[in-house]
Amino acid sequence: MATFDAQIKRLILKLERTKASIGDGLETALVAIGTNAVNRLKRTTPRSSGGGPHLADGWALTIARLAPGALSVIVHNTDPRADAKIPTTSGATTLLRILEYGSRPHEITPKKPGGVLVFTARGGEVVFSKRVFHPGTRPYGMVAAARAEANLELKVALDRVRTLLRRR
Repeated sequence: MATFDAQIKRLILKLERTKASIGDGLETALVAIGTNAVNRLKRTTPRSSGGGPHLADGWALTIARLAPGALSVIVHNTDPRADAKIPTTSGATTLLRILEYGSRPHEITPKKPGGVLVFTARGGEVVFSKRVFHPGTRPYGMVAAARAEANLELKVALDRVRTLLRRR
């Protein structure tokens, strides 16, 4: 009977070591996947021609331990303009959504009735206008591309875990 108890204890110890090594490996992989997503988004989010700040610089990674063995890895944009509501004729949207999905050509008018739009043209000239016709924005799809890449990296990490479990 003592040998059976010893075998059970060895098995439990082996399972605990396996759990620890898998957990540590997965946590490392999740942080790496999040870091790669942030770096990709910083590279692929469009930047205006001005000196900044740029929405691309706002991408960040937040890591939180929710409980032992439970890790939260969140990629988000800290720039307040990313999620600020922009009124449009079809409802409010955000700058991040416009860059991700694009926008149709549209007219821009002042917020206040009788007001004037003031902006700097590409040549540096200050322009005053009652309305502007915007040609629209092409969709960049940078979040979708980063998500797809992260999903592939996660699949590779999980395949490594499956392989490790088969070997034990």
